[in-house]
Amino acid sequence: MVFSEYIKSLPNQRQDMIEQLARETQTSKSVVYRWMSGQITPPPVKQTIISNILGIPAEELFPKNNGSN
Repeated sequence: MVFSEYIKSLPNQRQDMIEQLARETQTSKSVVYRWMSGQITPPPVKQTIISNILGIPAEELFPKNNGSN
């Protein structure tokens, strides 16, 4: 499950999870919202932190786009 889908699937814990991700990745909540919307992708080190928090492999949360940019 990709990151944005996972976060959206947490209706009751979404705010808590966003706050935890912001805190543990030392990022603002607005940046976490941008990750959720797909506007930006977290850098690899933060992908690893997010993966550890959620217990989902980073490759699954943030699949590489094989198309041209």
